[in-house]
Amino acid sequence: MNKQIEKPNNLNNLKIFHNKNFLGNYLSNVEEFSRFQKFCKNECSEDNLLCWRDYNDFIKLKKIKFSKLKKIFENYLLINSINEIYLSNQDKNLAQSLYNTYFKDKNNNVINIDKKKDIIINDDFITIFNGIVKNLLEIFYNYYKNGKYKTFVNNFFKY
Repeated sequence: MNKQIEKPNNLNNLKIFHNKNFLGNYLSNVEEFSRFQKFCKNECSEDNLLCWRDYNDFIKLKKIKFSKLKKIFENYLLINSINEIYLSNQDKNLAQSLYNTYFKDKNNNVINIDKKKDIIINDDFITIFNGIVKNLLEIFYNYYKNGKYKTFVNNFFKY
């Protein structure tokens, strides 16, 4: 059964998708996540969704595991990552700088990341992940505007 959440007043307005709880609530439903993932595959933007999911899994951990965060950087955020997502040049540079600062020393060795807890409150880190969320929300808006999927979104929000 679908998780019931408050229906936004106007699904045609892109601003409602910027509600942080909206996307998380919608995508916490396994069926809806799968449906949206198929759309993202067709739009060649599945990596954005997977990055968002991995990041959300990371921030939900009771004990911070920086090896998971390092993998997010290596899989999605760094230039030439295996699943590189779109980020502005500024955000790409921020990601590389953060990675070099928190995960590599000058000799390209891994730093003891358990001592680097301040990365998750770093303004540059927050800027990068806000960009990821913004990109995903824009993809979701296109998903909603697509007549094939609009009914699923509306049905999810039925009372």
